[in-house]
Amino acid sequence: MNRKEYNNEYDVFEAPKDLWGNIEAKLDAPQKKRRIGWWSSVGGVAAVLLVTLFVLNQQEEPHAPEKKHLSAMGMNTNSPSATDDGPQYSGVPPRQKSKRVENQQQKSVGQSQQLKKEYKSNGEYTTTLYDGTASYSANAQGSSANTYNWDVLPNVYSDNVTGWAGNAKPNGLHYKKGKAIKPAEFDQWEIEEPTHGSNYDVIIENMFVSTAEQSQSTFSIDVDGASYSDVRGMIQRGHLPNPNAVRLEELINYFPYNYEDPSGEHPFSFHTEITDCPWNTNHRLMKIGIKGEAIEKEVLPPNNLVFLLDVSGSMTSDDKLGLIKKGFNLLVQEMREEDRIAICVYAGAAGVVLEPTSGANKDKIMDAINQLEAGGSTAGGQGIELAYATAQKYFNANGNNRVILATDGDFNVGVSNDDALVSLIERKRASGVALTVLGVGHDNFQSSKMEKLANNGNGNFSYIDNILEAKKVLVTEMGATLKTIAKDVKIQLDFNPELVSGYRLIGYENRLLTNDDFDNDAIDAGELGAGHTVTAIYEIIPGPAEGRQEKSTVENLINIFSGNTFKKDDLAVLKFRYKQPQGKESQLIRTNISSVITPTSTDMQFISAVVEFGLLLRNSDFKGTANYDRILRNARLGLGRDAFGYRSEFIQLVQKAQQLQNE
Repeated sequence: MNRKEYNNEYDVFEAPKDLWGNIEAKLDAPQKKRRIGWWSSVGGVAAVLLVTLFVLNQQEEPHAPEKKHLSAMGMNTNSPSATDDGPQYSGVPPRQKSKRVENQQQKSVGQSQQLKKEYKSNGEYTTTLYDGTASYSANAQGSSANTYNWDVLPNVYSDNVTGWAGNAKPNGLHYKKGKAIKPAEFDQWEIEEPTHGSNYDVIIENMFVSTAEQSQSTFSIDVDGASYSDVRGMIQRGHLPNPNAVRLEELINYFPYNYEDPSGEHPFSFHTEITDCPWNTNHRLMKIGIKGEAIEKEVLPPNNLVFLLDVSGSMTSDDKLGLIKKGFNLLVQEMREEDRIAICVYAGAAGVVLEPTSGANKDKIMDAINQLEAGGSTAGGQGIELAYATAQKYFNANGNNRVILATDGDFNVGVSNDDALVSLIERKRASGVALTVLGVGHDNFQSSKMEKLANNGNGNFSYIDNILEAKKVLVTEMGATLKTIAKDVKIQLDFNPELVSGYRLIGYENRLLTNDDFDNDAIDAGELGAGHTVTAIYEIIPGPAEGRQEKSTVENLINIFSGNTFKKDDLAVLKFRYKQPQGKESQLIRTNISSVITPTSTDMQFISAVVEFGLLLRNSDFKGTANYDRILRNARLGLGRDAFGYRSEFIQLVQKAQQLQNE
């Protein structure tokens, strides 16, 4: 076996070659497991092994990846994937990066093979090679330097994806451009059936973009806060979170901010701020804050709500169906006589438990909720069909029509895969019925599936881990959860290349849009609820942009007529597009963002602490000098009024995470 030493710590090898040829393998069949190795005499298996070895040994020998320096961009230089010649940029919008995979030579994994990493809620993960016939997996705790590249998967590209799970022991598997980098002490592969547990889509972090090549950035808003409560639960249970559970925009937007109320013709206000970047002192942070118009409960339009509860066997525990029943009872207490509530359930099949009932009949509604019990399989698609049909049957043209789905997301009967469910929800949203998704449970939590449903159902997604979170979502923020004041909300920034050399949108990786999508009203985007605050943060590299070419007279005229002109001190032009809840044509708002740095607000102190915390939890390549002591200091400076204690709880969470990191 050919090996090369890499930094005296890792053995570098081509993925399937060592999979087949190195050490032992363990066969996990439904009835028995047995160990196999080079000495195996089982004819069929041995033949396959020999043929595979022969083919793979023809491949080019791997080489240790070149390490360069990335500190100028605040990236993690301890990662095996770190490369740097000074500030480097992605010259194309992140959404277009998948095209670059066509130019990659996928030497280690053939077209019928895929590498996949699945995380469990307890921090363990399984790294799996799918060869089209079986799954060959290595089970391990993760590593703080756990870096892997997903360009071996079809239609996915990333220069570096950094993950962390479990403790800081270096005994995970590392992937770099189709090569596997394996710590020497990890000496066993297992062949086993796919694991079950919580699932999260891989997050490919946004990279820095040069304004010389692309000065526009476009994305859809995201008001969800599910990631924060999910991460909080993991830390409170005594382990640091799966990095792909850490969606930075949802950590930021979990918290309300003290933005001024809207006062003009539009139902929201804008707030921008520029400050120094704590984890990279050569950079700046730019905040874009939006606050939706608040509506008092008494003047909210009538509610036509359908509670859709998952009562399958996976929902048996108290932190699932038991918690959801308590949460819905809290919401029922807030209902008025003009509100209507129906209850649908699904397990192996779907059914209507309660026909639409006035909010004045609270006891009847709560009795129906409290009698529910869990058991059986999960026909989630059938339940969604029934709930939408019920909402449409009693549709109120002047009201709020919404399905509230409560589930752990473990659909396994009928329409159950993500694409089919998303297609179903996309068809249903045209009816005018919105979808709110409440996720529960931590042992089999299907976060990615539920987020996709909410995103495509003109709704929102929350994770309920305790009764206080249920009260926050269903009572304290009831107006924001139930009443949409603007839909298909998009943001586009035009950065001034004279003052901005490069930029990076923090979070919103699954909300990126192409620049052309901004003016296209057929493109779906996020919704803004009554009283909601939405915040986006850019990390800015001060300019001017290197290699920038002077604009032609025609280009300058186009910018003048489109309104993309910069005043002397303008950092960027902010454009905001939205539709009325029942509207079909969008409205455009434009404002300029000054580059002047003002004293840092209390909100910005706290937001910077939240972002820095998320970068550490993700072990981000862009974390720079991020550290727990500064996070705690800035969080305390940003404590503010903290009417509900959310920020104080955040400080306690950071302290707990720091303790876990040091163990």
